[in-house]
Order: sequence, then structure tokens, then C-alpha cells
Amino acid sequence: IYGYFPHGYAGCVIWLINDYSCSSISLMSLSLISVHRYVSIKWPTPTNEELDKKKVLTIVLIWPITFIPWAISILIITSKDYDHKVCNYLYTYQYVLVADSFAYLLPVLVVVAFNYLTFVALVEKSKRISPNRISVANVGSAATASTRNNPRELTSASNTEQVNNRPSFATSNQINSTTKATFKRDKNALICIVCIAINVFVNWSLFIVSWPINAICPSCLSDALYELGSWTAYLCSTINPIILFIFHSSFRKELTRIFQYVKTHLFERLF
Repeated sequence: IYGYFPHGYAGCVIWLINDYSCSSISLMSLSLISVHRYVSIKWPTPTNEELDKKKVLTIVLIWPITFIPWAISILIITSKDYDHKVCNYLYTYQYVLVADSFAYLLPVLVVVAFNYLTFVALVEKSKRISPNRISVANVGSAATASTRNNPRELTSASNTEQVNNRPSFATSNQINSTTKATFKRDKNALICIVCIAINVFVNWSLFIVSWPINAICPSCLSDALYELGSWTAYLCSTINPIILFIFHSSFRKELTRIFQYVKTHLFERLF
């Protein structure tokens, strides 16, 4: 709009640190979530309070671990050379290759790879628990095993069938309903995983490629293409919550609960 950055050196440094570090934090968080999702499906363990605390602590630690290196490097570089017309810091291509590889390329590859592994694991799981595979014979086998361990259940079941003159299908219906619910949840998870992986890969690829090229050979890349890569990276963080809201029921419930809390405790008091 102005043709230059109007907020001075301090405003530019604050913007640069938050811009680069928050983008990295977003990708790092997605990477950890992708790894955790795969591990929890491949080797499921019962959740407990201690495990939840560790997950929260890990997510919290990502912020200082990612923020501090970006802040130090940007402060050092901008203190030596700063262009007051545009809010950007002049960096060497060696710096860009290292930063781009560890802060952006590696997390994107982790997200895509582990979401693919999760996709494969969920497909295998869905085949095992598909509702079409639940047969009356399997239900009968389970019921026989149960009554073998508890003779009273066998006697009770026999008496019930003799009185009603028909078998009971409660167990079969319960198994089928549980299986269908699990199958539906896993199906939504598959769609969510595919959408997030595609979104991250597509929207970050242009910036990951264009940033090193712009550092090595600025004349080889148009400014419009470099800016487009920056904006598509921002777009990724906008699309991910929408994908989660559509396909992730827990995320949708928590977000709705937060909005209800804000509406009740803030807006109603103000207005």
C-alpha cells in the first residue's frame, strides 16, 4: 500500500521473528500430531492423565525451541544490514538452505510421510473391522465362548429362547452398531488425513522451492512468484482448521465449546 514498510526497524524485526517462527511452529506441531496419530493407531495404548500432560508439554516446548533460533538469527542479521524500504533481512544462500531444510522442508516431509503411513494403517484396520465381515457365525462363536465360561448365562439364554421361541439378536446388533460407528469414524479420519497432507504439500511446496532460488539467484525468480509462495504458505494455516472442523468431531466440539464460552462470558457482558 505505502510502497515501503511504515513501522520502522523495531516493528520490522518483531514482524520477521513472528512471521518465520510461527510458520515453523505450525509445521512442527503438525509434524508431531502426524507422528503421534500414526503411533496411536499402529500401537494403541490406553490414554491416561500422565500421557496427556506429556503431550501438552511437548507442544508447549515447541514454541521456545523454534522461536529462539529464529529470533537470534534475525536480530543478528538485521543489526548488520537492514533495508528500510522493505521489511526483509539480507541472508546468504547457505543460511537459507539450512533454515529452509530444517524449518520447512523436513516438517512437510514428516507430515506427508506419516499421514501416508497412517492412511495405510487405517485402511488395514477398516478392512479388519468392516461391518460386512461381521457374521452371525462370529457372533455365535463369541456367545458360545461367553456361556462356556459362565454356565448360568447358558441356562438363562436357553430358558429365554424356550419361552420366546426365537433367538436373541441383541449381541449381534450391538456388535454391528459399534463396528459401523468405528468404521465411520475411521473413514472420516482417512479423509481428514488425506486433505491435510495434500494441503500442506501443495501450499508449502512453492515457498520451500522459491526461497532458496531467490537467495542463490534473485534474478532467476520473479518477485510475483516468490510472493505467491509466501501467501500460499499462509493459506495452508487457514485451510487446516477448516478441514479439521469438517472432519474431526472432537475438534468441532471443542471449538464450539470455546465459542459458546466467549459468547456467554464476554459478548453478553459487553452488549
